[in-house]
Amino acid sequence: KKKTTFKFPIGAISKTFMLPNPQSESTYLVISLLEPVRIGASQHFNIVLSFPDDLAIPEETPWEADITDTAALHKLVGGAELCPMEVKMSGSVVEILAKVVKTVSQKKLLGHQTSGFRSHTFEDHPIVKAQHKSNEGLLYCLKESMLFLHRPATIIPYADMESIVFEASGGYSQTLSFTCHVKKAGSGVRSATEKLVFGGVYKKDVACLDTWFRDHKKISVTNPDKDNDDIDLDEESDESDDSYDEGDDSDDDDDDDDDDSDFSDEGSSKK
Repeated sequence: KKKTTFKFPIGAISKTFMLPNPQSESTYLVISLLEPVRIGASQHFNIVLSFPDDLAIPEETPWEADITDTAALHKLVGGAELCPMEVKMSGSVVEILAKVVKTVSQKKLLGHQTSGFRSHTFEDHPIVKAQHKSNEGLLYCLKESMLFLHRPATIIPYADMESIVFEASGGYSQTLSFTCHVKKAGSGVRSATEKLVFGGVYKKDVACLDTWFRDHKKISVTNPDKDNDDIDLDEESDESDDSYDEGDDSDDDDDDDDDDSDFSDEGSSKK
């Protein structure tokens, strides 16, 4: 395989994500950059690394840092509380690398555990299957942003989303698409009218996404299927009132529950 070497300054790291890939028993480590690296004619704002979950460094031969003194390492980064890495580490390779990146960059390491979103397809993860620009991948609904992995790696903060429009279902297709309207350019390369389309989403996952965007993230949502259901319910209620002298409105449904900057769509680099 052809190998490509590229460099970027530590200060260019914006944040790092460590996310599971339940389809292949692997974990993604995504390093998001403030300034892109250039590989050929392409610019990459996100470096995507994938590691098998069983890839580990044994205790007998641990990874060792160039700085072998723990006190010196803590002093270098500003204190023990700012240093998740150790001078010797063994175990999961992706976790070791994540600790090293977090230590040297002093930027957030974000995961999926605090999201709160759960899909129908992946019950234990905030993930739905999707397609973007004809490429199949995974769409992660995280706490502060939505992230598609991995080609092209795309990060959209919820704060940048103006509205979500779901496609009306029809025929025998088991999947739908939705369009994300972005109201501002997070990375400076997107126009305010940018529309991102994600297709191939299972219908049962669409219901999960609708609730997530509408109720939890307070984003304007247009969903013809759900909106039509609301209209049908209202019409049934009116017919009931006409048929009986004393209609009971208690059966009327309200589908709206009372529950509770890093947008880039450039190519990704993966190893």
